[in-house]
Amino acid sequence: MRQGIVRSALDDFSTAVAWTPGFAEAWHKRTTVHFPMGDDPASIAERRRTLALEPRHFAALGGLGPICLKLDVKHAALEALEKALEINPHLPGTRQKVRELRDKLDGKKT
Repeated sequence: MRQGIVRSALDDFSTAVAWTPGFAEAWHKRTTVHFPMGDDPASIAERRRTLALEPRHFAALGGLGPICLKLDVKHAALEALEKALEINPHLPGTRQKVRELRDKLDGKKT
């Protein structure tokens, strides 16, 4: 995936999902391909699948935040990012993003 061969990476992660459909990380890896491809509905659906299998998957929650922001669903973004921080309080940049979102939702200028 890092070499830019996105379609091949998606095929590989799809194979992993087919072999181990109960393995949350296989689903999460597919989301990491869908997001840069711009396939937000697939990325959201597979993050939700990841979270159904592993509710404490902070990377899935943390990644859901930017997608929700992109779709201008600020409350959902805030909720996802706050949950991610509850699980892993050391996520880079996430605490600041939560503060900014809270301020926006409260009508404060950031």
